Amino acid sequence: MFKLAMKLMLSRRKWLIVIVCSFALMLAATFSILMASETIKSNLKRAAYQNYGEHTGVILGAEASKEDVRKNADRVGEFALSDRLILKNGKVVSVGWFDEEALGLSHIRLSEGTFPSKANEIAIERSYKNLLDKQDGQVWKIGESKLLEFESGHEQVTLAGVIEDYSANWSVPAGVEKGKDDFPNIITLKPDPPPLSEA
Repeated sequence: MFKLAMKLMLSRRKWLIVIVCSFALMLAATFSILMASETIKSNLKRAAYQNYGEHTGVILGAEASKEDVRKNADRVGEFALSDRLILKNGKVVSVGWFDEEALGLSHIRLSEGTFPSKANEIAIERSYKNLLDKQDGQVWKIGESKLLEFESGHEQVTLAGVIEDYSANWSVPAGVEKGKDDFPNIITLKPDPPPLSEA
């Protein structure tokens, strides 16, 4: 039966060529559509990561250590708030730090400068830097120091970098208080852990 079908197809060469070309076109079209949809999907995912970060959740007020949380997750980053700055117009600016893993997951981008590498260096979100510039009547440039009045007291800080506004894109649950349990707008260097005391 198969031999007969092949003989029939070979005797009708034009039909054989049409059928083979049709199958080739269908396979090529299917493959192209699959490749295009995967490319679109990966580009949308990358754009979402750039805007909203790669993290799938944020645990606020966690008592568990980073190592305990890591047991149930692929990647775990840590951030914390350390202080607040209240501008003259009443806006609250949160001050805190991110560890390397949290910075990687968050996809926070620098628009200029670097992330803090020394004590008293900061990186600030662009919109909050603009508010500070407007409040002080002068532009704060990378590498310049300025005396800021944090809630914990006055501190001379050096501007290491300006980061793209990210915190406005990230959603937070209802009841989050600015400067208490939100995301840092001013990023400082992560403090060293206190030395273990010998007993």
